[in-house]
Amino acid sequence: MLTHYHDDHSGFATVLKEKSGCRIIANEKSKEPLKKGTLIRINKYLNRRVKVTLAIYNKLKHRDYSFKPVILDDHDLIITEENCDILSQIGLEGKILFTPGHTPDSISLVLADGSAFVGDVSSNFLNFCGTHFRPILLYDPELVYESWQRIVMTGAIIVYPSHGKPFLADKLIHYGKKYSHSS
Repeated sequence: MLTHYHDDHSGFATVLKEKSGCRIIANEKSKEPLKKGTLIRINKYLNRRVKVTLAIYNKLKHRDYSFKPVILDDHDLIITEENCDILSQIGLEGKILFTPGHTPDSISLVLADGSAFVGDVSSNFLNFCGTHFRPILLYDPELVYESWQRIVMTGAIIVYPSHGKPFLADKLIHYGKKYSHSS
């Protein structure tokens, strides 16, 4: 399952698919960005500290955000509003949620046991930059907090972010209230 189209989440998908024959699960909104094989710059940095830290990191790592394009086909599972309950077809108990905010195509997986795999709609790293479980890049901050509510309301107990250590889902409630302008 590709939580969104960024290189650090999708960059391995084509090779994995070629070598294993696996099916990719992705949001229909991911199709076009994945085909391009590069980051589409729609995000803003969470704050100045994150911007400076990432600029230094990217310069040191010579990171250009490109990846081998991912072409989704009929073998893959493309998630739409109409089929987001697709997990039962592949033997999993849980839900795929649309969780935009970090990117417009972000999706998360909440399993029946309360395990939530959220990609980058929440994180648990760069805390010295004042992240407080927020994504370091934001497409729409208010959508992030709405997505957090959706994740918790779906039964999340433990959040497994792509970046950082797992944490209790109640952190999303606390920090969502603190940072959301609609609360």
